[in-house]
Amino acid sequence: MTYQEAYEYFESLRNIPRVYKGKDHFNNSPSTIKTARLMLKLAGNPELKIPHYVHVTGTSGKGSVSTLMSNVLIKAGYKVGLLTSPHISKITERWSIDGVPMSDQDFVEIINDLRPIFNKYFNESRAVFPTTFTINTVIALAYFAKKKVDYAVVEVSVGGERDSTNAIPHKELALITNIGIDHTGVLGNTKVEIAKNKAGIIKPKSIVVTSERDEKLIKIIKNVAQKRRVSDFTVLDSDRYSKSNKDIIKCDWNGIDFIFEGDKYHINNFGHHQITNAELVITASKKIGISKDAIKKGIAATEFPIRLEVVSQKPYIVIDGAHNSDKIKSTILGIASIKNKYKNLHLLIGFSDNKDYKKFIKELVSLKPVSISCTRFTKNLFRRPADPKKLVKLIKNINPKIDAESFLEPEFALEWSRKKLKKDDLLLITGSMFLSGELRPRFKKIK
Repeated sequence: MTYQEAYEYFESLRNIPRVYKGKDHFNNSPSTIKTARLMLKLAGNPELKIPHYVHVTGTSGKGSVSTLMSNVLIKAGYKVGLLTSPHISKITERWSIDGVPMSDQDFVEIINDLRPIFNKYFNESRAVFPTTFTINTVIALAYFAKKKVDYAVVEVSVGGERDSTNAIPHKELALITNIGIDHTGVLGNTKVEIAKNKAGIIKPKSIVVTSERDEKLIKIIKNVAQKRRVSDFTVLDSDRYSKSNKDIIKCDWNGIDFIFEGDKYHINNFGHHQITNAELVITASKKIGISKDAIKKGIAATEFPIRLEVVSQKPYIVIDGAHNSDKIKSTILGIASIKNKYKNLHLLIGFSDNKDYKKFIKELVSLKPVSISCTRFTKNLFRRPADPKKLVKLIKNINPKIDAESFLEPEFALEWSRKKLKKDDLLLITGSMFLSGELRPRFKKIK
């Protein structure tokens, strides 16, 4: 089996008929974690062979926190597996060990290992066939166990309590970034409902750290922690949307230098929200005995693809994957923090059709861009993009003077925007991880 054949097989698992009659959305139902545990059992329970776990949930910053935590543990001398989703440019980016994405050969081998398991489940189980999210989890745990990692850092797929990743048997750390409105059709329609769901990753004896600031939501998380008798519960006093000047030493295209608890740290990307993500990881790392030296090196070694990622200078091009209200807010504040570093702002945008892109456009236009190219992502065949022509119409309704055009393909939108750029201008590509991931290989080499 070649890599392409393995990839096509993996994607084909999406078309297996699934009949679910429960009240909740399938991705937030008892069936989801049930199918994960059943498939893991058929695979020989690889999750039981992994000594240590860190579990990460929240609305924004999950991927950044997971990557930071992984790098800190690597610098501390551990062999570390990392599960994140979705991938940016290539499916194998979802599973990495010691910062290196799964190789094509390893992907082929793990798919070949699991094919008999998938077949056995399909033929013998009366349960619903697992979703792609669940299969991602099974692949991760089988791969990490096979490679004998010390730690697995696991980012949830959706939510927490019933997420397939919550099939892991224990965890040293349960990290909760913030609670915002996203995946409402799956997790609930209010922050309270979503908070209860995300707090579900908390298990007995784990150490819980959260950067949520809403007292009402903190109370919900704390109540779950107390009921499950955790060993430690900490609320991080850090606002992901603002930072006082005394905390920040320097902020430019090369990232941010900041002070936390008397020590200096460096982050490679700008954007104040990344400081909060780093502080969450610093706090959690100290609680499991990681040295300051390893923490500093891990934070400084972390790259944040498509999270206000600078991929070109003179002119400046920044790729970003903001796709919900909290992320858009962080992106806008991040751009505002470097407004004296560029002359004119240009946007290249695209959104998934199920997102509140009318609101996002209004917020992005507040940055006063001089041009906006609107397009769609073309590589993800399972998610419907918003119509670029509708995006242009919305922009013109807000400000008719903005130079805005629609494009069927991202490469044409990029070509048009680049022609508008002058040496000291900034082009921000944002609105969708799928769009940003599709364009990123034009600036960064993808292995």
